[in-house]
Amino acid sequence: MTLKPIVIVEIGQQTKAVSEQLRARYPDATVMTIQGSTIETGTAAAELLTLPAQHVDLIFANLLMPWPDSETPSLLLKAWRRLLRPEGLLMVTVLGPDTLQACEETVDTVALPYFLDMHNLGDMLLQTGFADPVLDVDYYTVTSRDNTPCQINYEIIYAHAFAVDVQTQQTDGTVSVSLSQLRRQLRGKS
Repeated sequence: MTLKPIVIVEIGQQTKAVSEQLRARYPDATVMTIQGSTIETGTAAAELLTLPAQHVDLIFANLLMPWPDSETPSLLLKAWRRLLRPEGLLMVTVLGPDTLQACEETVDTVALPYFLDMHNLGDMLLQTGFADPVLDVDYYTVTSRDNTPCQINYEIIYAHAFAVDVQTQQTDGTVSVSLSQLRRQLRGKS
């Protein structure tokens, strides 16, 4: 996909390396880094709320959500959708439900995040105002060679979706529909 973002928001933990890669890939863009693990921590949420609506061209969130419950992903997606300009792009990775399955007996499940199913994430993207979501999944196994050999499984879900132009209704009852929204609708019917 071709993308020439002006404003990029990179959200996550330990984001220095990712931000540097984004700056190298898009040297003309402003890259803003927001660190935080959940919308409830206040850190990421407060910084997101200070940004104007429809101000961002690309949001990159790597393994940030969902933490700690099933409501957090929808809240984050709504906040991110508010920030993205029409045709802006969200790129996100999340842990899927097959993560840590081999260790379920030895791990405190209360401390684990709510793992998202790929299909549920796709549905959430559509329900929160994103279009054309594309999702993929990879599975990784890490084997510990310490005193007690252990295998840890990870399911990583990759997703991207575009912010759609919203239809706006004026006070006189007229509705404005952007050309890009009409194009998307026509492509969907052919």
